[in-house]
Amino acid sequence: MRQAASAAPDGLTIILSSESNHVLLPLLDASFPLDVTKDFVPVSLSGQFQHTLIVKRELPVATVQELVTYLRANPGKLSFGSSGVGTQAHIAGEYLSLLTQSKMVHVPYRSSPAALNDLLAGNLDINFQSMPAVRSYVDSPRLKMLAVLSQKRLEELPNLPTMVEAGFPDFQLSSWMGIFGPAGLPDDIRQKLAGALVKVGKNPELQARIRGAGIEPVGSDAAAFAQFVDAEQKKWKTFIGRTGIKLNPS
Repeated sequence: MRQAASAAPDGLTIILSSESNHVLLPLLDASFPLDVTKDFVPVSLSGQFQHTLIVKRELPVATVQELVTYLRANPGKLSFGSSGVGTQAHIAGEYLSLLTQSKMVHVPYRSSPAALNDLLAGNLDINFQSMPAVRSYVDSPRLKMLAVLSQKRLEELPNLPTMVEAGFPDFQLSSWMGIFGPAGLPDDIRQKLAGALVKVGKNPELQARIRGAGIEPVGSDAAAFAQFVDAEQKKWKTFIGRTGIKLNPS
């Protein structure tokens, strides 16, 4: 990211970044070396994918409401996993505890697949996983999928409710990837890059390949992406601030 930030703003150097690198890390880590709002300009949102709330099959719940009741009745007895401190799944788990006034034990794993495998084995109670990671388990009896963390239900899973429907209107989290350029990138070059990316993103064959990986292709102009990034920064700042999670606190 440093190389991209310090590159000449001539359109020859751009970077594909994500919510983890461009939003979460700067908010979580007081020693993060860049000011992403000043060092980069948004160009185009490339793709987005959703996350789900899953529980092990042995857990005696079938809905988010039942999970909340069970959590409150068993404080500190249930575990939730993540791929490490400060990751989306960690923040989501702590935020769920906060919103439901319950307590869970956080178990950080080395990776998301490791957490998923432990849940499938019955060693982990709760997990937040991306749709690409769990799409093959949609109809599997090996886990229970309780909700999707999007604003609306997914077309591919019309029977899976959202956290919004479960009574948590602010519980909307997604992962995304987008193109950024170094600060000072002239607007005409920025718009030209965005237009080219949108055009490429409309290719049916490319869209099919992206959707095949569980990612929804977007393609947006620079202004829309800038608004999106601003909203993401405000949302995650609220989540992180309320949970108190920090990396390398100052």
